[in-house]
Amino acid sequence: MRVVKIMFIIMILIMLPFALCTGGAQEKEVITWVGQCQFPAGSIEYDAFKKACDLINLQSAGRLVIKPNSAGSIVAATKQFDAVDSGTLDFALDTSAYWRDKWLVAPLFDMQIAGMSAAEHYLWFLEGGGAELAREMVGDKYNVYITKAAFLFPPEIFLSTVKPINSISDIKGMKIRTAGDDGEVFSKMGASLTMIPGGELYEAMSRGTIDAFQFMSPAGDTSIGLHEVVKYLYLSPVRQPCSMSMVIVNKSKWEKLPVDLQEVVQTSFLSEAWHFYGRVAQADAEAIQKYQAKGVKIGHPPKEVENAMEKLAGEMYKERSAEDPFYAKVYESKRKWKEMIDSVYNKL
Repeated sequence: MRVVKIMFIIMILIMLPFALCTGGAQEKEVITWVGQCQFPAGSIEYDAFKKACDLINLQSAGRLVIKPNSAGSIVAATKQFDAVDSGTLDFALDTSAYWRDKWLVAPLFDMQIAGMSAAEHYLWFLEGGGAELAREMVGDKYNVYITKAAFLFPPEIFLSTVKPINSISDIKGMKIRTAGDDGEVFSKMGASLTMIPGGELYEAMSRGTIDAFQFMSPAGDTSIGLHEVVKYLYLSPVRQPCSMSMVIVNKSKWEKLPVDLQEVVQTSFLSEAWHFYGRVAQADAEAIQKYQAKGVKIGHPPKEVENAMEKLAGEMYKERSAEDPFYAKVYESKRKWKEMIDSVYNKL
């Protein structure tokens, strides 16, 4: 009997390590997320998005597997918010300019005409209450969580055109693709507006469907060949001093994600965001040479056009603030943040 007991104990000791290993393997849950970027495949923006996703895979030690997709792969770039809300996408890198059909104030989280610089805007979002205001805007109506992760962009091209702009009168009747608040300003100048996904701009310009567009910075536009279909490139930070795309996540998926993995998602994107910003700034300078090689005329828009845009935008923002208390809350938050920065540094 004693021998039997001893053998039993030995068997337990032999099997115990295997049991522990098996149990440990079962505890390692692998979570898979499918995401999409608002930018097309081949663009410098999509490459950065993919780098951030790869970093999440690495930093999570395989616990969170991210499957990135370019614009239009699963849903239209302009419908990513709705796809995240419904669960078709687990997350997306998206611009709030595309959410204007839900909230008039939404584009202010992306950019502001004649507003803050890129660094000022990003710091407002991270530390000045911007992210919290974005979450307040979305509220409980949508199953979408606004993270503090975002990609920051240098000033965009003022306008890429096939027609010269020598005065405000040249804007009148021009068919322009735009996605932000500047559309309303261009409209007040007499332009005819349309919204076309970035991936369709090359064909639209080639066919003459539109005369001009704003999309990205020189590096972003040249990465998908848009320098091949324009004759004039107008550069100025007035229309869009910066822009920012946020990482949005299906709220139910976010709440189920362990806290440490939530941090991995946010810090991975924040880390890549600054590297991306530096690469874009350098790439923009290099991209100008591609325009020059194609014979594109490069310059600044007339001062009267810049001044008119700033004036009309200021009037627009004040009118909206008077009509919408929440719009006024966001606008005032940004104004106070910029005022604080200007009082110390003049500009960041």
